[in-house]
Amino acid sequence: MAELDDISPGDDLLRWCSESGGGTWSSLRDAAAFVSATRGVRKRPWQLAADLSRLGHLDIDWNAGRWSVAPACLALSPGMGLCAYLAGWRPESLIERFRAQREDLGVYPFDIAQGSASTAMFAKFDGVDRLHQIADELNLPVVFDPSGQLAELVGVISLEGLALGAPPPFEETLRLFNPDSLAWSDTTSRDEPGLYEFELHGRREHRLSVDGDWRIVDRSTGQLLLLRGRQGLVRWHKPQIDMAEPSAFVVREALAMPQIVERCLASASGLLPVTHRGMRVYRNVSHEVAEELAYRLGCPLEVQNDPMIAPYGGPR
Repeated sequence: MAELDDISPGDDLLRWCSESGGGTWSSLRDAAAFVSATRGVRKRPWQLAADLSRLGHLDIDWNAGRWSVAPACLALSPGMGLCAYLAGWRPESLIERFRAQREDLGVYPFDIAQGSASTAMFAKFDGVDRLHQIADELNLPVVFDPSGQLAELVGVISLEGLALGAPPPFEETLRLFNPDSLAWSDTTSRDEPGLYEFELHGRREHRLSVDGDWRIVDRSTGQLLLLRGRQGLVRWHKPQIDMAEPSAFVVREALAMPQIVERCLASASGLLPVTHRGMRVYRNVSHEVAEELAYRLGCPLEVQNDPMIAPYGGPR
């Protein structure tokens, strides 16, 4: 692990992941727990790891209990001009070469801190040719419109294909989701249909009781199935005409999103969302991507002509 005081816990964990390449969830969990303990972070291991996944650095198969570092790339999103960010594999050697680019070469690198999460690393280029030149020098591919590409991979939320499972165990951690309030409450009963949450081997597990069957789901799928067609869960804000405020996809804070959707939304800006008035705000998401995601998630999209004014000082 890096011991520099000027890097975030997320940077520390990402550098370890970049050197390790991949492995079991238990190895990643232990590494994240070590970072949390030594850096005084009040985040559980899965939260640190999930942030790296949202930002496109890690690919995590939660069901199989495996992870791998994603290939490094320069990502260029519509609406950001010729400003690209570094995603995926990020060892110290690549960081040094990326930051060594100079203004006199038409490249302007800069960082954006994200609290305990990994630092977002950007570079602004004075032309397309310069972008490709630097990408070639760093031996990195350029990924155009990562958000649009990922949106096409999001499946429609449906009961079809969900595996049947055993009911959740009776234990102290059992909680039931309330679709009206979007809140979770402790319960000792499994009699009501709905979405249940419990802990098993240090991980949160979920079961959905519907039509007399128990189905294995993740938190986001269970919530979205129960909330299908509900108004007021997601909305999209137009950008300001002068682009002082970017477009924004806004989600109720209590509503979880599938892992690929989180990555799709974050990839539009290279940044994690911020929270504002009970909502998660994802910046620079296009209207086309917002519409596509809303359809696949089963959430009617509310379009706002006014830009989203939110404090963008840090993520979540």
